[in-house]
Amino acid sequence: MRKIILFIAVVLIISCNQKATDESYELPVLKTQEDHQAFLQELFEKDQKYRVAKNKLDRQSSNSSKVEQQVSDSIAIYDELNLLKVRAYLSNQPYPSLKTYGDENAIAPIMVIHHQPSYTNSRQEFFTVFYKAYQNGDITPNMFSFYLGRWYENKHGEYYRMKSPYMIEDQIDTLIKELGLEIPE
Repeated sequence: MRKIILFIAVVLIISCNQKATDESYELPVLKTQEDHQAFLQELFEKDQKYRVAKNKLDRQSSNSSKVEQQVSDSIAIYDELNLLKVRAYLSNQPYPSLKTYGDENAIAPIMVIHHQPSYTNSRQEFFTVFYKAYQNGDITPNMFSFYLGRWYENKHGEYYRMKSPYMIEDQIDTLIKELGLEIPE
């Protein structure tokens, strides 16, 4: 098992040997629904794949902190590259339709932004796009609340807790107010 964990760590480190920059990503031509599907699926899988590997490493008490740091650094590099992909994708087309692309693919852009470090402005940058997608039913209330909750947690140092019972829509409205956001028209 230790060899498998070490192998995963080495693959992550080798595959992330270059820091992403704004000039390092150009959106591929996405002509068909299948092209969009493949792009979104890859985006989601890369966002999740390295987090799953890190979780496996975290469960192994015998891992060195150096390996864990290298994996965390690799995740940070992929998060940066995925941010560039989301930026490029959403600047050229509307938010992906939940009905057309399915759950995992439709949430790929918001998941990437959800995982961005707190020092980035990406949550604010994409709020209007995500809010409209939520209003259109392309982002579920639970996913939108999850995104807003992480934003609140990064801004205030703790997760916002609502008194039970409450409706998820009430939590969303409250988080929007607490974050000082304006609802787009």
